[in-house]
Amino acid sequence: MCAGWIAVTKRSDVDFDKVKDLIDPMYRDMDLPATIEYFNKFFVKSCPLQGSALEGATIADFGCGYGWLSFAFALNTKAKVIAMDIDASRVATGKEIAKLL
Repeated sequence: MCAGWIAVTKRSDVDFDKVKDLIDPMYRDMDLPATIEYFNKFFVKSCPLQGSALEGATIADFGCGYGWLSFAFALNTKAKVIAMDIDASRVATGKEIAKLL
């Protein structure tokens, strides 16, 4: 059973201070765009499928947590990304982040 899924579209006016769960001290100083770029650099760009090979592909991220890897694929490829996690609070926070992207 999964707690939910996250949908992402790209936006340029990102204000991550609006994500209440990321106000937690552990995340307060986190550079979220840099975090997503880290996942892009080390996971998306190292994916064996690149460019047009990902067009129309579906990527499933089971156990996505807040969705960092999912966001990186969704924002940097033309693949459809499905992010799921059993932790409802992480999915809720991921959805808040996705609204800002």
